[in-house]
Amino acid sequence: MKRIISFGDSFTLGLGTNRTVEEELFRSEDDRQEGKDKQIEFQNNNCFSKFFADEFDVPVINTAVPGCNNKDILNEIMHFDLINGYDRDDFILIGF
Repeated sequence: MKRIISFGDSFTLGLGTNRTVEEELFRSEDDRQEGKDKQIEFQNNNCFSKFFADEFDVPVINTAVPGCNNKDILNEIMHFDLINGYDRDDFILIGF
């Protein structure tokens, strides 16, 4: 396995991994963007795609989008292939 590429909605993204911590990170900064950046970093480091990739010691590309529906997820899978291409050893995670 060369890398893990995940597609999905907010759950795939990592939203809700720990709502208490996410809210505290967002409120901890005077600058709303800095708080949001810390929140996103926390979600990226605690999403199931990251944990899965860590088990196999490979990088993860998480393309998930909050509120994404199944049609948009499928479009994103095709768009990723068109722009970046897939390698034979890629492992694709899809969270419908």
